Amino acid sequence: MNMLVKTLLLLLLPAFASGQNFNINVDSLKQALKTAPNDSISFNLSIKLGYYYLERDRDSALYFIEKRLAFAQRNNKTLDEANVLSLIGYEFMHLGKLPESYEYQSKALKMAEDPLNEGKMFGRDYQFGFNTQWTPHQMRLNLLAHIHHSFGLLMGRMEKTEQQIFHYKEAINIAETIGDTMALGFVNMNLGQVYWQRLGKLDSALLMEQ
Repeated sequence: MNMLVKTLLLLLLPAFASGQNFNINVDSLKQALKTAPNDSISFNLSIKLGYYYLERDRDSALYFIEKRLAFAQRNNKTLDEANVLSLIGYEFMHLGKLPESYEYQSKALKMAEDPLNEGKMFGRDYQFGFNTQWTPHQMRLNLLAHIHHSFGLLMGRMEKTEQQIFHYKEAINIAETIGDTMALGFVNMNLGQVYWQRLGKLDSALLMEQ
């Protein structure tokens, strides 16, 4: 692939990423949430709704995400709690609440790094790109990679480029160990943008897209 084609793809990737979506019936999910028989089903339904609103309506996303934090905590589902905290941190970042976002992402990262928390989740079938064949160990690493990715986005907003690159590379290393191609695609895209737009290293940016 020549450099011109690679450059065009690098330019278009953010548009492709933003076009990714969950194919869900929002009204049906909201109705199902009202009659959910247990915390596990309530948690997964609300997180699906949170992901649906993630880039559409941040207040609605926070409403559905924050409501589920208690479910995770009272059922000792530490990795689900970490996922919720990271998602809240992501939304706070977009709302300009950077110190709060940092606090939430730091808590989430600490939980996801602990191997003792493996298996402490309702299940992650709600997450885009999730592999239902993964072991509890791979599930934790999947979450850990996504948290590092979110942390990298936050570091970019805070103009801490070295830390941004560090978290992106951590996400890539972890995603590679479990074959998480979805995470690799998005993180490589964002790391390529850092090399190109912030550091002016076009060759490094194009290398990330190979």
